[in-house]
Amino acid sequence: MGKNIEKNNPRDDAVKNWMEQYQRQHSKDKAEKFTQRQNNQLLNVYTDEQFERMQCYLLERGKMLDFRSKLDLCMGHFLFLRSQNRLAAELADIFILPMPNEGIRGAVNMLFFLLRSGKVFPISS
Repeated sequence: MGKNIEKNNPRDDAVKNWMEQYQRQHSKDKAEKFTQRQNNQLLNVYTDEQFERMQCYLLERGKMLDFRSKLDLCMGHFLFLRSQNRLAAELADIFILPMPNEGIRGAVNMLFFLLRSGKVFPISS
């Protein structure tokens, strides 16, 4: 078996430079995302006061679309749902079940949300 001669190497200087630049950028992006998660900056879209004002405003208007927007805002804020899951939600998909021995004083009502779709890869035959 012969050795790989340097001239026959398909990775010339331009490809090597591109790969190094890509790896540096990938590491930088990964570090920035970690820092955002660590500082919880991904959730700092609005303050608590702004969130409360939005809820009051939507409640005061009292239209069906405002109710839907209020629910969408609450589901995104409290349940951390993706927008595609929130938009497909129906009121019948949300239910409460009492869970014994989960709270400090015994049973606690837990809110459940039935997801009918998600990130599932279909099995092809």
